[in-house]
Amino acid sequence: GEIFPRVLRVVGMLACMAGCAFSTDHIQIDYTPGAAAPVAGAADAKVQVSVVDHRDGPKDKVSNKVNGYGMDTAPILANNDVDAALAQAIEAELKARGFVLAAGQAQVGVDLNRFYSQFHNGFLSGSADADCLLHVTAKNTGGAVIFERGVLGKGKVENLQLASGDNAKIALDGALKDAVGQLMADQAFIAALLKANAATTSRVAAPHAPTS
Repeated sequence: GEIFPRVLRVVGMLACMAGCAFSTDHIQIDYTPGAAAPVAGAADAKVQVSVVDHRDGPKDKVSNKVNGYGMDTAPILANNDVDAALAQAIEAELKARGFVLAAGQAQVGVDLNRFYSQFHNGFLSGSADADCLLHVTAKNTGGAVIFERGVLGKGKVENLQLASGDNAKIALDGALKDAVGQLMADQAFIAALLKANAATTSRVAAPHAPTS
């Protein structure tokens, strides 16, 4: 008497999973600033941040669901603008360090080249691997480039049973956090912003910067 109800439950679960695989998921890209100590001199440095989205295809598509064979089934879309979320994340970190967010001495330009989470199937479980690829430059009031580097942020979620929007979001939020964290941890970046009001300044570059 118990076998038939169990079979129905299993069939129902599989049908739900199949249906979910072909339905579009919508997610919100979120960023929570970390704890940061004020930077000496930051209160006298004005910084303006701008982001240009160079990604191909629909700007709201940030992942794709896959079936058991690894084939794409349905898109996962971001409700908010990714470029705006990135700009707000950088601004939040700068503000936490005491920088003044206003047009003036330093202009930070960020090229968003990739922001995507890819699902991979394993033997018993899968994973979501996200990356956030940026190219960052800072210019002084004279337009001279005083800082330049590439940043590749990574986010990963393992032991997954579903290629869902919720799981893609965790990986994507992690990639954004990693990318912004790398930039803010770069002392050459902070130093360039503090020196941006100088009439002349030498270019500062990170030798370990990824370029693609």
